[in-house]
Amino acid sequence: MARKEPLKLNVMKSMTAALEEISTVDDAYWHDLANKVYRGRTVYDDRDPTEMVTILEVPIPPEQMQTPSDARFKRGGWELFVQGWVKDDKENPTDPAYYLMEDVTQRILLEKAKVGGQGFSPEYPFGYKQITGIELGQGVVRPEDERSNLAFFWLPLTLVLVEG
Repeated sequence: MARKEPLKLNVMKSMTAALEEISTVDDAYWHDLANKVYRGRTVYDDRDPTEMVTILEVPIPPEQMQTPSDARFKRGGWELFVQGWVKDDKENPTDPAYYLMEDVTQRILLEKAKVGGQGFSPEYPFGYKQITGIELGQGVVRPEDERSNLAFFWLPLTLVLVEG
């Protein structure tokens, strides 16, 4: 039996590709994130673009209900967050981060519309039928601080996954 890549890694790769579709070409977005979206990065350096995004798992997963021992699949929320950095405006430092967070939010909402229910699309969210729900939290925008010399945002995101 051939080994498969882990589902969560494949979903993260698909999320990366979806967020890299954010482009100013069609005037739908404020930013161009082609080749500026990463997985698992918590820091950046001077070689990185001043506008970039990373997808991370939350450091401590929430308590989940145990899957029954006779179940052939498991279902639960996968807690993630998207973090983005932008060059800040010296007069109003966080303003640019709101624009980037809005672009990311709008792109994720396109995927959320693919989940069954209102706005149903025959396509699957991020290309995976195992994603049965997407919940977006309220984002937080912060100015530069002791850890970052760029303004940034955090956007909580929960994907409801069925695995098995």
